[in-house]
Amino acid sequence: MQALTEQQIIDMLDDYLEAEFTFIRTEELAAKLRAYRGARPLVLGVPRGGAPMAAHVAAELEGDLDVILVHKLRAPDQPEFAVGAIDESGVIYVSPAAQDLGIDDAYINQEAAHQLKEIRRRRELYTPGRGMTSLQDRIVIVVDDGVAT
Repeated sequence: MQALTEQQIIDMLDDYLEAEFTFIRTEELAAKLRAYRGARPLVLGVPRGGAPMAAHVAAELEGDLDVILVHKLRAPDQPEFAVGAIDESGVIYVSPAAQDLGIDDAYINQEAAHQLKEIRRRRELYTPGRGMTSLQDRIVIVVDDGVAT
């Protein structure tokens, strides 16, 4: 599967961007962030809904576009309940709820390894042949659609 260009994402998902369930329309969001235009901000979209919104914002601000990949760590026997999160660099956050539920480190490490494998698969799918864009010395704007999946 070939990666989509920024323009292809914008073109394919233009109708999606107009959906009424978004809390702030992308045009309004870009307008609120206009002060960053020309500063080459890095706009990171949270897949799936935040990615096309981020593409529009990045284009409006003349910035760079990438995705940010974070996955929840699922509670045992309750996959919809998050007990933590992991990002693509391997940083893990564990909620106090994990301890309250008696979830041990072995489970957290196993779940983190599983989720990190999925994050890496998605990175390769979204941006084949390269990792995440460096955040070093950048203005970074994270965009999400605000809709829980």
